[in-house]
Amino acid sequence: AKTIFYLNDLKKAIISEDYEQVEAALNQFPERIRELPNELPAMAEELVDAVLYLDNRFNMSTFRDKRRQILVSLASCAPEVVVASLHKHFFAKQVMVGTRLEILEVLSDCAIELSSIKPSKVTQELLVNNTDNVGTVLRRWGQRKKPEPEKHKNRFSKYAELFFLPLLQSPKTSMKIFQSEPILLSRVIL
Repeated sequence: AKTIFYLNDLKKAIISEDYEQVEAALNQFPERIRELPNELPAMAEELVDAVLYLDNRFNMSTFRDKRRQILVSLASCAPEVVVASLHKHFFAKQVMVGTRLEILEVLSDCAIELSSIKPSKVTQELLVNNTDNVGTVLRRWGQRKKPEPEKHKNRFSKYAELFFLPLLQSPKTSMKIFQSEPILLSRVIL
């Protein structure tokens, strides 16, 4: 597949009618967004509009995941512009519930990425092996040495208000949406 170097070219490729161009753009988009942060603020809202409502015209099996990766990359690299744009789309009148759910998922994934939180090994082991020790007694003697927690830079705290306050600040609009589609409220809470 042809390598695409500029965000504007990626935007054109992603909406083209050529399968190979669309596939190449979907594969390269997240990486290019992270490589070209200087280009992003000027084009971010335009890119969100193009990607959010992009149809899976070629029935690609990984289309939804790739589109979500692109939106998370956009929101992580230009949070002020992209998160505001996603909120605008969330509250628009003619938006389907599936699109609203996807917006909430993108906001959640972006918050996790910005906070640089990685699940602990213990949590991962519990999720994988939660049925292995059913009915067994585990005794531990003495104190277990705790490894020092990994240090990470939490960039999310700077943007936390941008992510969730707009979803709850306009009571008439948000309550109308949340009452008509309770699953959206459950996603905001979780």
